[in-house]
Amino acid sequence: MYKLKRILYATILISLGLALLASLPYYNTKIYHFNKSEPFSGDQFYNPYSNLSNSWLKANFHAHSKLFLGLTNGENTEDEMKKKYQSLNFDIASLSNYNSITEESRKDSSFTVYEHGMNLGFTHQLVFNSDKSTYFDFPLFQNLSQKQMTINELKDSGSLIALAHPDFKWGYNLEDYNYLKNYDLMEVVSVRKKSLNHWDAALSAGKVVWGIGNDDSHDTTDSHCGVVWNKINTNDINNDTILRRLQMGTSYFVKGWQGIDMLELKEMKVINDTLKLLLSSEADSITLISDSGKTVKTATNSSSIEYKIDSTNTYVRAEAFISRPWNTYTKLYFNPVIRVDSNNILEEKVQFKVDELNTFLYYLLLLIVDAMLIALMVLVIKKWKRTLNT
Repeated sequence: MYKLKRILYATILISLGLALLASLPYYNTKIYHFNKSEPFSGDQFYNPYSNLSNSWLKANFHAHSKLFLGLTNGENTEDEMKKKYQSLNFDIASLSNYNSITEESRKDSSFTVYEHGMNLGFTHQLVFNSDKSTYFDFPLFQNLSQKQMTINELKDSGSLIALAHPDFKWGYNLEDYNYLKNYDLMEVVSVRKKSLNHWDAALSAGKVVWGIGNDDSHDTTDSHCGVVWNKINTNDINNDTILRRLQMGTSYFVKGWQGIDMLELKEMKVINDTLKLLLSSEADSITLISDSGKTVKTATNSSSIEYKIDSTNTYVRAEAFISRPWNTYTKLYFNPVIRVDSNNILEEKVQFKVDELNTFLYYLLLLIVDAMLIALMVLVIKKWKRTLNT
């Protein structure tokens, strides 16, 4: 009986100690003043596909190899992952291990990508073109200010930040997109999760954010590799060129099988407020989507679609669907045409003002919680000692 009590008290003590340890990063928290974003506006349109070439690179930016003795769920070596994507004719296959940039990744990629995030809420980011990775995170759940702090910490002058699988677990909620800044991309589709409603929420809030899609593969099986990929409009596998194309939205992403391109984008133009899209061959359907994810037009059994952009549409994006018995289906997701009042759509890094009062109150609440944890630990230690004396 006393042995069971000792085990119970020891378990409780360890749990309280871990909770106390996990609270320490939260003392870095700054509570920000946030301004709600405004929807896109203007009488011009920014079209990321206005000057297309005929060359497209195929890329996956999210894959994991075996690391930390397999604790990160990677099943294969870096070399095995690389060879798998080579067999699928990928031009770029980045290994984005958790909080890690390996020397192999530096050698074999035109630029580095790693997945940041060590927290229970799965609030993760993909960091493109950073010289080093960082382990700092808020390990439990995160409020809006903590999510913004993390993005700010990761964002440097040469990097791009993508929100990774935002609808997975408790990563991000739809209200976040009215306020979050300083990120560039969103992983809208992966093998793990679709986050189309999150993308539309951010676009509807007026955030210039381009979509990407990745396998998020943890092994070399066909069900995890070559299922979701990006098409980037260039034939130049160069660090600056790829980053620039991603930054300007001159790419799209595909959900399919074995990396097989059943369709490609030929052109997308906006002429006199009319959007015109042309594909390389006939699709089962082409759908145009605008604010809040509302469908505004659909064409079936066609390689093209036209739409007179309504004055209430702040953005319009397109999806194309094609099915074949051997391939189930392929779906292409294109970046949006957005309303602007100038052609400069690149955002400067936003500096946030700290809410001093609410930051102080947050620290005070955190101290109270930690004091309670310590008091409970003292109480448990006393009870545990009693069992040792009996």
